[in-house]
Amino acid sequence: MKTVGNHRLESLLGRGGMGEVWKARDEKLGRWVALKRLTLQDPEDARRFQREAQTAASLDHPGIAAIYEVGDGWIAMQLIDGGTLKPGPDAVRQVRDAAVAVGFAHGKGIVHRDLKPANIMVERDGRVFVMDFGLARSVRAASSLTVSGALLGTPAYMSPEQARGERATPASDVWSLGATLYEITAGRLPFVGADLVDVLMKIVSDDPAPLPGNLGALVRKCLEKDPARRYPHAGALAADLDRCLRGDPVAARPAGALDHLKRRVARHRGVVLASVLAAAAVAASLAAILPRLHRSETEIERRDRFKPLRDAIADARPYFYMRGAAVEGKLATVRSALQELERLEPKDAEAWTMLGMGWYFLDRPHEAEQALRHAEPLAPDDGRVAYYLARICIDRVVAIRVDDPLLPPTERQTMRSLLDAAVSHLQRPMKQGAVEPIDHDIAAAYRAFTRGDNPAKDAICRAGLARYGDALGTEEFWLLLSVGQTGQARVDSALRAVERRPHFPIAWFSLGIGRNELRDYEGAREAYTEAIRLKPDFGSAWANRASDCTYLGRFDDAIADYTEAIRLNPLDVQSRTNRGVVRMYNKQIDEAIEDHTEALRRCPEYVYALLNRGNAYHLKGRGPLALQDYDAALALDPNLPELYASRGQTKHWTGDFTGAVADYEEALRRAPADWRNRPKVESVLARARRRLK
Repeated sequence: MKTVGNHRLESLLGRGGMGEVWKARDEKLGRWVALKRLTLQDPEDARRFQREAQTAASLDHPGIAAIYEVGDGWIAMQLIDGGTLKPGPDAVRQVRDAAVAVGFAHGKGIVHRDLKPANIMVERDGRVFVMDFGLARSVRAASSLTVSGALLGTPAYMSPEQARGERATPASDVWSLGATLYEITAGRLPFVGADLVDVLMKIVSDDPAPLPGNLGALVRKCLEKDPARRYPHAGALAADLDRCLRGDPVAARPAGALDHLKRRVARHRGVVLASVLAAAAVAASLAAILPRLHRSETEIERRDRFKPLRDAIADARPYFYMRGAAVEGKLATVRSALQELERLEPKDAEAWTMLGMGWYFLDRPHEAEQALRHAEPLAPDDGRVAYYLARICIDRVVAIRVDDPLLPPTERQTMRSLLDAAVSHLQRPMKQGAVEPIDHDIAAAYRAFTRGDNPAKDAICRAGLARYGDALGTEEFWLLLSVGQTGQARVDSALRAVERRPHFPIAWFSLGIGRNELRDYEGAREAYTEAIRLKPDFGSAWANRASDCTYLGRFDDAIADYTEAIRLNPLDVQSRTNRGVVRMYNKQIDEAIEDHTEALRRCPEYVYALLNRGNAYHLKGRGPLALQDYDAALALDPNLPELYASRGQTKHWTGDFTGAVADYEEALRRAPADWRNRPKVESVLARARRRLK
């Protein structure tokens, strides 16, 4: 008896174009599995096989066959005790269940691309499972009319856009589910022909014979030629099937007289075109005919220039969601594809857009912005360009602690400018299909964030979480919820984001802020360390980790972290000032004065640099210089109690007890009741009053 890993092969269940499926016994865990073996060694088959394992493993849903184990050239998955979808009294309900599962995949950004009855399994107890995610990229079984190359899927169930070699979307899966519904209801496929070309032409040009009733209206909506007129995703189809099964009115409307007239005209045009192409087929091979169905060979070559980058990103993205996954090799492949595309000349709007999206994926905002700025005038209506330019601005804002009272005026102005730019980009309309549906909702949440409308932002995020569940991208909703929250609430939301997507440096950064607010300085330091590991040039994470090292008394580590933050961003006057404060703690007073002076050279109105340089001068015994800095700071911000307390201390030390008492009293008057310095200032005030007597 053959074995594969810990599995004893029992009986062959099926054989396809690239491998075999066996019923097998997992001897280690004592369970039956379906074991899929790759029998061909073609590199494309191997890549597709790996893609199936990655895709299916990321889909944890009761209606999708579970992946148990992945080996070298094999996958052990859940064994379904039943058969494929067949016509019957319960078939519509079974397609509804399959649509629910596919809708879950759509929410995670995954399109099946080869839905058909053979990929929908029904257990003996009636439970439905969708199979073979990832296989639709290259299926070669000629008996089922599946071909390799530009056509991705099984032609009998293929959408018109797939037949034309275009990108499949969730609406393409809706078409395939509609074709499946048609077959199990009518007992025949919606489009049949003498050969492959005939079938493809009918899919592109003809309409099937109509079916009656609500179910007929629903199937008709699935089989609309224009993807925008179909259900947007399988979840919407499942909801309408629910209504149909209950006998309630469905969202799909029956065809009217005008619709029938339009379709008859379209069918007539399709017949003429089909006859011309059929004549050409007599003298040409299938490979020569297919491009003439939809576009010129030059256009296909142009589209294929971007395929390596698209494939590399699609291959790498799931690794962001796997804890401990070695993503560096995948990112290197994306980087290589980007560098290859960079060499392309001349670049059109799509090339610049793909470069921008690719560099953004690699977390290289400077390169991404440069590419998108080139694309912007060439494609002013491209929603992807607007969306990613906005995201670059917003990512920079989120990395600035928006509610930080110590933020220098220069950084506040930068933040306002970034938010204004983001609003401008997000206000531009995004055409249907420019970005995924979940990205439209994320953009709406960010739009509310840029307006400072936290209630609207939170409402959009919670609605998005309810709509998309655990889909890829929902971590953005958790991140946005955390921004604007404080303490434990922020920690909880940020944790949900990093649990969903471990490779998410900005969410680790937000988690660090929340832990810092709870005075969990060690936990905050660990969160910032993870953000830095994932994004070594994350200057704000270096600066915030330095702050927590300061609270922990690790002054040398804090100085080192602030130094790295300044190296990454020489304009970061806050880190320079904070390093000066730590140097004061470390008794490096002259170095502290140098830091504060340099910060003031770059931002003369930075109150906290004036305050802390005054404190350093006080420690050096240079009272007049300290008082000069305190006076300058108070002219900029007369409401800061720390300034009055520090100036009072210097006056106290120089013997001006009357002035010291007045400053201490003013500090206490302006400070909140829970001011942490209140006990200390009350104590020195009492001593100054005694000296006056």
